[in-house]
Amino acid sequence: MKLGIIGGAGLLGSTTAFRVALLGIVDEIVLIDIKENMLKSHVMDLEQAISEYNQTRITAGKWSDLKGCDIILLSASVPETNVKSRIEYLGDNLQIIQTVCSYIKEYCPNAVLINATNPVDVINLAIQKLTGAKRNQVIGFSRNDKLRMRWAIAKVLGVNTTDVSAICIGEHGEKQVPLFSRVFVKGEARELTEDEKRKVLFETSNWFTNYQSLKSGRTSGWTSALGLAKLVQCIIEDSDEIIPCSVILEGEYGFYGISLGVPVRLGSCGVKQIIEYPLTKGELEALKEAAEKIRRLREDYIK
Repeated sequence: MKLGIIGGAGLLGSTTAFRVALLGIVDEIVLIDIKENMLKSHVMDLEQAISEYNQTRITAGKWSDLKGCDIILLSASVPETNVKSRIEYLGDNLQIIQTVCSYIKEYCPNAVLINATNPVDVINLAIQKLTGAKRNQVIGFSRNDKLRMRWAIAKVLGVNTTDVSAICIGEHGEKQVPLFSRVFVKGEARELTEDEKRKVLFETSNWFTNYQSLKSGRTSGWTSALGLAKLVQCIIEDSDEIIPCSVILEGEYGFYGISLGVPVRLGSCGVKQIIEYPLTKGELEALKEAAEKIRRLREDYIK
């Protein structure tokens, strides 16, 4: 198996390469980036770091080296800055994606594409249009929303995050929809009080703002690396694990032609199955709001 990482010199690209290499689940990882010196320094460091663990080959490549890739991770992006919303990246990141997709279409049109370039949901639609990929090939990374919901619930309830099962769907952004109807603690359904829900929403809705206010110019590399490597692993191993990802819907949950975070099973073909959970009236209304936001952005930006 061969994994290509576009944006390999960046934080998400390099940390994901490290995690995937340690897992030893691919034969080769090719990193591509315009920052050649940084890219080569990562490769020199990575190949020594993993040499005691497995024989995964890590190289700094050119666009033509995407040929033969089974999976592509798109993590190229404009630098993270002190912004209030991921939508502020959209115009600039669309320009990057246009270039990237032309090479994907040329060298690896059948690869499964994992998209971590924000705003993920709208960029997914651009990727499909520009590459001509089937919808099962395009997977937007939104797993961090689930993790942060679990973390917030654990914090509010005073339990370990590992004891909490929860899921967040919708937009990978302000219109995300936490499914409080599907919260489990130690395997048992847990109905949160309205006060507990408010506290969880406060924690999750303010996390991005608080993180950006640090003005570090850094995205959540370690968290994302673990999640992105998990997607790669599920694809390679044809896993039946249910993971929330932003995928293009064609009737699921009643929506067409937009990309939203929903629970899916991943396999060697990419999206193996979209799971449709029963939603409460409030959850469905919130999901409709998220869908309408993505629809408007699609009409404004995806020509």
